[in-house]
Amino acid sequence: MKIGEVSQLTNLSVRMLRYYDTIGLVPPSQRDSNGYRNYSEADLTRLSQVELLRSVGLSIDQVSRVLDGGGNLARLLEEVQVETTERIAADKRLIDILRQVSTRDTVDAASLAHTFTMIEALADERSLHRVAAAFSAPSQAAACLFLKEDDSNTAGVLLWSIDDSEDSLQVVAEALTSSNEAIRERAAIALAKFYSPRADQWLSFASADTSSRVRQLAVFELGRRGAITAIPALIEHIGLGCHDVEAAEILGSFSEDAGQLALMLIIDRIHSEKTTPEQRLRYTQALAELAGAGPILQHLVQDADPTVSATAQSILRTQGTQLY
Repeated sequence: MKIGEVSQLTNLSVRMLRYYDTIGLVPPSQRDSNGYRNYSEADLTRLSQVELLRSVGLSIDQVSRVLDGGGNLARLLEEVQVETTERIAADKRLIDILRQVSTRDTVDAASLAHTFTMIEALADERSLHRVAAAFSAPSQAAACLFLKEDDSNTAGVLLWSIDDSEDSLQVVAEALTSSNEAIRERAAIALAKFYSPRADQWLSFASADTSSRVRQLAVFELGRRGAITAIPALIEHIGLGCHDVEAAEILGSFSEDAGQLALMLIIDRIHSEKTTPEQRLRYTQALAELAGAGPILQHLVQDADPTVSATAQSILRTQGTQLY
């Protein structure tokens, strides 16, 4: 069965199936006469097992270990059961409180205040429980929890708890293929915790995401790491006025050779007929961050656009450069 047919049959995206193939979780094992890879019946069985295990809360790494005989399925399922039971118990307590309120004919201010206090206490209890779990969670588990955590305080602790390990990176990388944009955004944030060629590859993958926010997070992190491939996208952010100051600062941190490349590309944008006056101004402002921009700034002092001219003069004066 071809990958497109498997996608239609299982409701899994082609992108996800290719990801499973890339990491060796469910690679298609057959080839047809034209050399195209097809999924066998055994492959489809394994795929259904993968999705079943993922549906009960196991990560892809845990699923892989279980299916390949390296994980204790009973223990992992027991952990999921305990977490689910605790969550259900908390939800039941909340339902009991709400039911008490709804059955009263009238609710005075004191009773209502007491009810809200109980609800807040329950919410605090759940949040504190998650924070406590975050401090004690293994890095891989912290990565899983961070990707789905809505509470900002808990998310911050979980992010801090993630270490630079291959297992944790695997969890974060997996999330970049999620159909949920918020999860992909958190994954892009978490990638900043990892420093390895593989992490850089996943940042490059995220820089082509359909979400502008995910792309921005990935491109800016690549730029901080000195990746020359990020330069055009950073310049594009300056032109669009999207986090343009930060983008310019990142360009200013590049090595001399990369910085010269960025400078040449910005000069091209300034002189392009397609560049709007607003964009020319932002590109001129960005020159303040780049080494070797003195000559072009001196040239822009004579620019026909008075705003661009004044900006170039201001940058040169701030840098202590004499105008000529």
